[in-house]
Amino acid sequence: MKVTDLKARQELLDAWTRDLPDDLTQVQVAAVEAGVLEARQNLLVLAPTSSGKTLVGEMAAASLAFEGDGRYSIMVVPTRALAAEHFNRFRERYRDVLNVVISTGDWIEFDEDVRHGNFDLAVMTYEKLTILLGQASGAGKRGQSEPARDRRLQTHFPRRRFERLDEVEHVRGAPGGGPLRFPR
Repeated sequence: MKVTDLKARQELLDAWTRDLPDDLTQVQVAAVEAGVLEARQNLLVLAPTSSGKTLVGEMAAASLAFEGDGRYSIMVVPTRALAAEHFNRFRERYRDVLNVVISTGDWIEFDEDVRHGNFDLAVMTYEKLTILLGQASGAGKRGQSEPARDRRLQTHFPRRRFERLDEVEHVRGAPGGGPLRFPR
């Protein structure tokens, strides 16, 4: 299957055909056939290195962010260097299509946009997402009930539609990754 064969908005196809290989990998074809571009279901992609997992997540995030229903996508990676690499590539690739921001320990210029949902696609480190979620949940506040915390999280990331977690095995440096919990 070729990138030009995908059933996606023309603006996204234009962005993808500018600098992606013409042919999709087997992993990417399987993800497309499973509905990754239409968000029909959750999808967990486990495949070898260099099989195209990152592009699967990128295409899903971009497709959902571009829907125009006011929702956005958050892509979470383990390191600042990887976040910067993704941000620079996405900013260039989607320059005419999506508002791409970054939020890491080194990049704070878009933090207010992230806090208020003023973006289409955000690239963040696990560390920064944990900090922002902690701020939203009122972490450390005594006597806060679970429902109160959940309401605060929902108002902090109200339009969140997609989270792509990359390199999860590197979270907290634990073999196989550390525990991750996200609000519903």
